[in-house]
Amino acid sequence: MKWKRIIGRTLGGLAALLIVAAIAGYIYLRSSGFQQYALHKIVEQADSATGGRTQIGSLDFSLSTLTAHLYNITVHGTEGPEDHFGAAARLRVARTFDRASRRSSPGRARWKK
Repeated sequence: MKWKRIIGRTLGGLAALLIVAAIAGYIYLRSSGFQQYALHKIVEQADSATGGRTQIGSLDFSLSTLTAHLYNITVHGTEGPEDHFGAAARLRVARTFDRASRRSSPGRARWKK
């Protein structure tokens, strides 16, 4: 009887801890601090990939669909200061999962003007 109570309380405590951690993670992912961190990492990766300088106006992240919407994107290369290599008003990046192989792909980007 005593062991059943100990196991029950332990499992209840672990479940409560898991719920609190999930709520805290959700709140963090919706915070402006996370969005600034994600924006910084995305710009860093884009700069590294293009060899130029990338500017992103804002970011909107959807946790339920694992989708990021980037707005006012401008990529500068080696051209003059007034010119730019490429620009888009909106870019959607989504994480996709292949159910057959159970692997995730890096994501797809869809440009919209």
